Amino acid sequence: NARNSSFELLRLLCIFGIITMHTFATIDTGASTLNTAIHVLVNSLFNTGVTCFILISGYFGIRFDLKKLISLDFMIIFFTLASTILLGDFGIKALFKSCIPVLSRQYWFITCYFALCILTPFLNQIPERLSREHFRNLILVLLLIFSVIPTLTTYDIMQDAGKGLVDFVMIYLLGR
Repeated sequence: NARNSSFELLRLLCIFGIITMHTFATIDTGASTLNTAIHVLVNSLFNTGVTCFILISGYFGIRFDLKKLISLDFMIIFFTLASTILLGDFGIKALFKSCIPVLSRQYWFITCYFALCILTPFLNQIPERLSREHFRNLILVLLLIFSVIPTLTTYDIMQDAGKGLVDFVMIYLLGR
């Protein structure tokens, strides 16, 4: 699939929404009804940003590139270490976790994204090798097990509140 500026704009809006949601997450919802309303509104509008981002990634397909992943890892390490130091947290545990943010799951999204990138050479073959009907059935079963059942029963099978690798794989395949 060729790149499309509309999709790139949507990705930027998703990133903006995620940043906005994290910024507003610091609002003290116990302080007032207005604060609670703002918090709920912002979460309602922007909580789909990650899902949309992974859906678009699935549509275009991620091509595994170890050099790009290593480069991204070093960038994340740099910014994580810098923010840890700027916040004045010089504890051994904090500094150690800052040196391995992907492995320590310091940022759940980055950890899951890295794992997704590593899996894409295999995931990209699934829609190519399965018949259209079997691929559709796979998507329906994944949605049922990991989305519909947890929504209806409030029993989260993966116990990650929909923010984990299984959901990334499901949404990525849905995008494919």
